[in-house]
Amino acid sequence: MTEMTKRVQFEDDYSNSEVEPLHRDCAVGSLDDIRNFFNSNPKLDDLFYEGLSPLHVAILSDRNDIIDVIDVLINNGVDVNAQTETNKDTALHLAVENGEFPQNYDVIVKLIDCKADAEIRNKRLRSAYDCALAKGHDLVASTLDGSKSTNEVQNSFRERYGEKYAPILNEAVLESDEDTMKEYIKKGADPNYINKYGAGAIHYALTRCTLPVMRVLDMLISAGADVDLRDDEGDSALNLAIKSDDLRNSGQMMQVVNLLLDSGADVTFKDLDGKDALKLAKERQYSDVVAVLSKSKSEHVKHVVMEALEDTRETDGSVNKANEDGLYPIHQAVLKDDPEERQKLLETLTEAGADINVVVKGLGTTPLHLAADKNRVDSVKFLLEHGADKTKKTLVGKTAFDMASEKGHTEVMELLGDRHDIVQDRWRKGAKKSSSCIIL
Repeated sequence: MTEMTKRVQFEDDYSNSEVEPLHRDCAVGSLDDIRNFFNSNPKLDDLFYEGLSPLHVAILSDRNDIIDVIDVLINNGVDVNAQTETNKDTALHLAVENGEFPQNYDVIVKLIDCKADAEIRNKRLRSAYDCALAKGHDLVASTLDGSKSTNEVQNSFRERYGEKYAPILNEAVLESDEDTMKEYIKKGADPNYINKYGAGAIHYALTRCTLPVMRVLDMLISAGADVDLRDDEGDSALNLAIKSDDLRNSGQMMQVVNLLLDSGADVTFKDLDGKDALKLAKERQYSDVVAVLSKSKSEHVKHVVMEALEDTRETDGSVNKANEDGLYPIHQAVLKDDPEERQKLLETLTEAGADINVVVKGLGTTPLHLAADKNRVDSVKFLLEHGADKTKKTLVGKTAFDMASEKGHTEVMELLGDRHDIVQDRWRKGAKKSSSCIIL
């Protein structure tokens, strides 16, 4: 048997009893077989067989667990920079020459992490870097010469191949083609691509794919699929799971819901009808799902409140509990300067049951008073639409209209006052001006 420097199938070449046990295990054995070999053979005299070290064989075997195998071999004394006897290739040379990228890029990174020397030259006087350039693997070459970080290279791979291969991945999920899914996930296809029909791979996994749903979701999420990706009807994967009769009838709905929640699914996302996952589950009377989603939504609200209010000393996440200054979360939300952040927090708090008319102790100030005083037109509209009482007065007898009037916030005044209020306000201001006039 001659030295092999091209990726081959080892079932025939390395499965016979004449092959060195460690080399055979690296070619066709399991990871446990390799570990057990070292447990039984703590000392190794000759690490070569037919011109290859065990690491060379592992690199050429195209194993799915190659990263773990490299770890075991290096940790047990196998030289990461050993060269093949004929061509003087290192494991790094072989990985570059025989790898497919980006799917095998992690092997390059692992070898570099294990102190593989990219400057060692083979019999043709080529370094691994030279081999990468010759093969057209420019991003691999930039890793080997240190001109780009691993993260930069991975981002470049995603930009280069993610969009190119994404439609194929999407179609593979739609067609329930698992082999193609695996192939193009390895190639770096973007799992968050939305096709012309407004759907992504994770949506098809729940609506059209006939493969085991948990397996497909696991594959997509592991590949970076966003569980909150929205389709053209505003549905996230969680919403679609609740809407799926097939999942309910097959008894898999709770498994899917729990997987999506564990993967960070946002329970507050609403479809185009304004329904989130909890409301959908309640309508369908899925009591088990309702219980899980209710708990998750409560935790989500607490997280949003604490994160939005930044200082966790301000609140424990309870929507109707005041801080040391007597301010409730909804008061603090109105005081937020960023309009989008303010609106999102107000929506979250009201949906979670925050009292829209709660007052600051000792002042009698409601959220509407604060919004009027700060000229938060959007917040005034929101609070009024959600039941804010514009007749409430502070302890010094001021309504929200009065506070807006004092500051000259005319748009807020239009929202808060009826025609009589506005006319009276203008009359009062006019009277003040006329009282100061001097008649000659």
